[in-house]
Amino acid sequence: KLRFTDNKAWKRLNGHNPFAEADKAKVKGGERRRRRIISPDEEEALLAELRKCRNKEMPLIFAVAISTGMRRAEILGLLWSQIDVERGVINLDADQTKADEERLVILLPEAVAAFKVIPRVDARVFHYKIEGFKTVFRRVLARAKLDGIHMHDTRRSFISRVLKDIT
Repeated sequence: KLRFTDNKAWKRLNGHNPFAEADKAKVKGGERRRRRIISPDEEEALLAELRKCRNKEMPLIFAVAISTGMRRAEILGLLWSQIDVERGVINLDADQTKADEERLVILLPEAVAAFKVIPRVDARVFHYKIEGFKTVFRRVLARAKLDGIHMHDTRRSFISRVLKDIT
């Protein structure tokens, strides 16, 4: 971005990137990347505990996450008007996505089935706020005795399943 913000400094570098030799391990996160995938046994244990929750939305939120690969905030912000079960798609608005771009989510049969059992109370699909959901999800993980699982792991688990089914 330097060539756009400080063209003189960019020209002084003469095409050399001073960060090319930098030790990337010292950058936050460095070389370690999270690669956690939820196993079928862990998923079953987690679902069993989620079904025990007073709020019956918990297992449904997890089911949507693991069957769509959507982010937690995208799921919790869903409106019924964005979901077309007949076509099997969800239309996410730009302000709902991390990239600030509209996105079309294709629904697999498991996701369509999950949406069909969710009761329609009002315009919103789910009624949890992110902080409330995080707190309850942490408690459920503790009760299920599952360590090292984050809600974001449902994204990797979804992709792994889709790729496994293709091959």
